[in-house]
Amino acid sequence: MRYSETKATTIAVLATIVLLLSGGEGYPIGMSAEPGGLVIQHIKPGEPYDIEAKTGLHLKILNQSSEQRSYRVSVASPEQLGITRWTEGYSPIPDPRWFYLEPTEIEIAPQSSGYARMFIKIPDKREYFNQHWVVALAIESIPKRGEILSLALKPVYYLETESREDIAARTNEPLGLAPTVLECPVTAPGQDQSRILCGEMKIYNGDSRAHTYTINSEVPSLMASKQKVSPSPGFTWLEHPDTVMVTEEHPTVKPGKTGTVGVLLVTTPGKTSQHSNRESLLWVSPDGGMARFIRIQCK
Repeated sequence: MRYSETKATTIAVLATIVLLLSGGEGYPIGMSAEPGGLVIQHIKPGEPYDIEAKTGLHLKILNQSSEQRSYRVSVASPEQLGITRWTEGYSPIPDPRWFYLEPTEIEIAPQSSGYARMFIKIPDKREYFNQHWVVALAIESIPKRGEILSLALKPVYYLETESREDIAARTNEPLGLAPTVLECPVTAPGQDQSRILCGEMKIYNGDSRAHTYTINSEVPSLMASKQKVSPSPGFTWLEHPDTVMVTEEHPTVKPGKTGTVGVLLVTTPGKTSQHSNRESLLWVSPDGGMARFIRIQCK
């Protein structure tokens, strides 16, 4: 895993995705693309985001065939491309057009690479803060006349918008969380104690009925799932999920109301600094609907 950091955002490059077939006369017919996976954090709605300008990262397509080929790139929600599984805690982006590329068609010489710039533009609305979204790319080779084979790659990218302490009103959603990043200053003066109050997490119920929520602290590195949330750049996971706890594990929130739960860091007096630059996740699951998470960052 490779990380790059800027003042405005953090970005994690997760993989290179490759598709290689055997062609006639031993020539390879294939393609690869970078990044094969991507996590971008702290995206501010209302501000254009040029990924290459901010991080130096662009979409790279390698033509591994023996002939010049053309490729087409498009953006969609995962379901539109037949993708049914992705990392838990992320929902399909409301409008895939908020993530776009230039150019969308690329001519690439044999055994060479072509590039496209990636951009994000999320509308400036309060309800688009504190969001975890997933978007998918379709990278397709354009068949030449007489060809029946078209290669395609479908990398999945994850977008996390800027965290805010307030929650905008949402309708027909049983769960809204704020903030989505909660910082816990473990190295601050006076923090040498067994339990440190990191802050409060707000749970908003935009549904028409009351919901009871289940809150769990989890460390992805200890989970059996193959598709795990990635840690933020500059952080490693806490060793034990019990290090983070809440003041109420099963809060009930009435329709249209907001509940508040305290978040605590459990530590050993005199050893609070051992959690510096560590991260954990708090998962919140409604009694019906998708679970979401917030990041607890110890600084």
